[in-house]
Amino acid sequence: MALANLLEHPEIKSDRMSGLFEGRSIKRSNKDLGRVLAIATLADLDDYRPWATSCMQALQTCFPDEWQSLALRVGDGLRALLESPSDLEEAHHTCLNGLLASQPPSLDALRAAGERVLGEAVEKLEESVDNTKS
Repeated sequence: MALANLLEHPEIKSDRMSGLFEGRSIKRSNKDLGRVLAIATLADLDDYRPWATSCMQALQTCFPDEWQSLALRVGDGLRALLESPSDLEEAHHTCLNGLLASQPPSLDALRAAGERVLGEAVEKLEESVDNTKS
């Protein structure tokens, strides 16, 4: 599910969900990328590098002709989310009122989860593509 949400949102778009999310209008990208952060938080792994291997295998199986280009952009939306305080706050709101309602993380904890996913999984996946090109 995390990979699907990352692939679906390579950028933050202005499209909003059709209804309100706990009283707020939320960008669909922020909700879905927030799910990636929630999944990472719930997984609570010491090492997210195995995610890169699983993602690469899934991309190669499902998209044999374009897996490399997809792998190189898989982290773009998450990077954009982490760089935008307002978008990250919206994602945090969806997590607090959704998947992480029983274990609400701070905004900083959610950001840290995203940075770990980027550093340990996404960047490893990107490096794997670079290594296959060499």
